[in-house]
Amino acid sequence: LSRRPREEILKIMKDSHVGAMGVIVCVLHLLAKFALIEAVMSSSLAVIPLLWIPAFSRWFVVWAIAFWPYAGRPDGYGAMLRYVRPESVVVSSLLLFPISFICASLFSFPWMIVKMLFLFAAVTLAAGTLFCQYFHSKLGGLTGDVYGALIEMLELALLFALVAAGRLS
Repeated sequence: LSRRPREEILKIMKDSHVGAMGVIVCVLHLLAKFALIEAVMSSSLAVIPLLWIPAFSRWFVVWAIAFWPYAGRPDGYGAMLRYVRPESVVVSSLLLFPISFICASLFSFPWMIVKMLFLFAAVTLAAGTLFCQYFHSKLGGLTGDVYGALIEMLELALLFALVAAGRLS
């Protein structure tokens, strides 16, 4: 999230050392996740959607890899994923949604599950698209580090959505 030029940002991302700002962001991110998970666990919300959060965040990474260009090094870990095609999005969606619905319907009412699936899909697509557009404009594409950050930010956004949905119902 630096305001430096593209080349400097990519150089920083290549460095394996973590700076003070990276540690601060990591600690604040973890604290936010713990607080949101605590809010979900102490409310009347179903715990099943907590299991969906990692699945939905990784589902969107398939979208990001398929539809946004790769901006990292040719020998970087993210470069291995550049062969993911748009067909992979269809396959991952055909796996995610029915499996999520079937698993959750064993524990809850189907109409609530459908509402939650739509909420999760909408939040994931909206937040993920905004995040990818930001990094695409800043770096000219996405990198392996961005894919990892995308997963973490989407998990946080989905936790916020889950807590907000519990407060509104």
